[in-house]
Amino acid sequence: MILNSVTSVNQTLFGVSMSNYLLSLFSDMICGVERR
Repeated sequence: MILNSVTSVNQTLFGVSMSNYLLSLFSDMICGVERR
């Protein structure tokens, strides 16, 4: 049980960090286009 909850928490954190990374990448692309 404890291992399962730890794994699910790790997966959730990984998903959140990945989505944050993609969001920052996307906003960087938009900002770069606007600067030009």
